[in-house]
Amino acid sequence: MRHVEESCDAWARFLGDCTGTASARGDEHFAALWEGLRPHRQLPAVRQLSDRAREVARRKAA
Repeated sequence: MRHVEESCDAWARFLGDCTGTASARGDEHFAALWEGLRPHRQLPAVRQLSDRAREVARRKAA
């Protein structure tokens, strides 16, 4: 499962980068993130990333 944790690290960097920006491509990547997390949500790293992604989504919607 190490590849999932590495992916979570990469997505976390993406979330940090996209927090203050608005773009269609970023939104597409964000949607891909949500879809990709679904099968792995039982893993702690994925749960943590999901929490962070929800927070970023809230900020972007405000």
